[in-house]
Amino acid sequence: MSQDAVCILGMHRSGTSLLANILQEMGVYLGKPENFVSPNFDNPEGFFENKNIVSIQDGLLTAFGSSWNSPMPLPENWWLAEAAQAASAELEKCLTAEFGDCAIWGWKDPRTCLLLPIWERVLQERNINTRYIVLFRNPLDVAKSLALRDGYSLLDGLRLWYYYSISMLSFLGNKNCLFVDYDQLIDQPESAIAQIQAFIFPGDAENPVKPALARVKKDRRHSQSDPAELGEISQNLLELYQVFKQAAQLQGQVTQELYANKLRSYREFAWLINPNNADVWFMRRKFFPSTLFYDTGAGFCEELSARIIFKLQPNGDIQLEFEIKDQLDGVVGLRWDPLEGAVCRCKIDEICVDGKTTSVKPLGAWRNNDGYDEFSSRDPIYLFNENYDRPHKISIHAHLEIADPELVLGWFSTAMDQQYARAVQIEAERATQEQEARQQLAFREKQIYAMQRTYPILEYVTGLWKKAIAQVKKIAKRLPYPLWAWLRSVFPK
Repeated sequence: MSQDAVCILGMHRSGTSLLANILQEMGVYLGKPENFVSPNFDNPEGFFENKNIVSIQDGLLTAFGSSWNSPMPLPENWWLAEAAQAASAELEKCLTAEFGDCAIWGWKDPRTCLLLPIWERVLQERNINTRYIVLFRNPLDVAKSLALRDGYSLLDGLRLWYYYSISMLSFLGNKNCLFVDYDQLIDQPESAIAQIQAFIFPGDAENPVKPALARVKKDRRHSQSDPAELGEISQNLLELYQVFKQAAQLQGQVTQELYANKLRSYREFAWLINPNNADVWFMRRKFFPSTLFYDTGAGFCEELSARIIFKLQPNGDIQLEFEIKDQLDGVVGLRWDPLEGAVCRCKIDEICVDGKTTSVKPLGAWRNNDGYDEFSSRDPIYLFNENYDRPHKISIHAHLEIADPELVLGWFSTAMDQQYARAVQIEAERATQEQEARQQLAFREKQIYAMQRTYPILEYVTGLWKKAIAQVKKIAKRLPYPLWAWLRSVFPK
């Protein structure tokens, strides 16, 4: 019995889980659900990845000292190594146990992009007709998604995308392929799914499209970058992304000539391999990660954080909105790291937590006359002055400027001058206050001395007055009653 297989290819965070879900709805058998990798917070509807296949491919990468998130190329002719031979045997056993004589089946695991040669060996030995569906996405969006999920830098994400892309393209020449644009699948799902159906089930008009449409949810796309931004980072990256776009427009087999004149050796891109040089180069393009941490009592950590990749505009204006997906009870502290890996100055325009304006305080910074906080560290930090029990959305409007070393020295010099001037001013104010206090004390002492000198006299006069009043009362009692009554009316006491 002949078998057809569908291989789903694509870099991590490119929407391959969505594509697998659609294919399963169309009738492509992906294996027993109990053997799938369990869903989690970043993929609640499931990965549709077979645990055994993932385990075999992970083991092979480990045997070569690599992993799914390593951008370093595998050894030359790695598929001839003993470890690759063993992995091929394990895959053959897995496919027999999982798919048996199924007429049409498929699998999805992004690691396959790196290990296609061993799959070709296994599939040819089993005489299986294989179709390849490549789902591609703007590498900037892939890198941003990896940053949010795994905390990777934007540069690390682009390295991985480049490595996965040339690994699969170098293998797919003249193969039966369909290239699908992730953004088109989200924006125009009906036409994209119809194209996928025609590719997998040629001539079968009965295969349902509408049930598969229900699997496409636009709110699952959290980023859609402009390809022009990709060109600002690297023209080579943009060209490679355009290879995928052109292949999708052909709607057929991708020929080697399509990308032969643009595909470069991965080792030629030193900026992708050498982080020491690449990070400096990359930051000049003004792409930075910004992170919000929330403390539930055990301190700030990467697990309890939300990250955004932003491009710093020429005017320094940034507007960020962090969303804490799982509203947690007992949040005792919030912390915002404006960026990582660069010295900066920052001016907060407004920070709101769930629509309520709040305030923050910088750590290790000087406040200059323009209201900017000038940081001396490459990891600037702001702490929120208030605690929020169940924060959900935090919006930040601020202005940032990145410093070069000479400018940093200038900031520090200016800050020290301002600090010294402020200290002199405080000392002068303190001396003035002390002098005023001494003058007030002297005046008070004079008042007390004068009161002490006049008190005996006042006491003697008061005594004489009391005696005079007593004598008057005695004399008045001897007077006739009318006159006494008149005196009482005039002097009641």
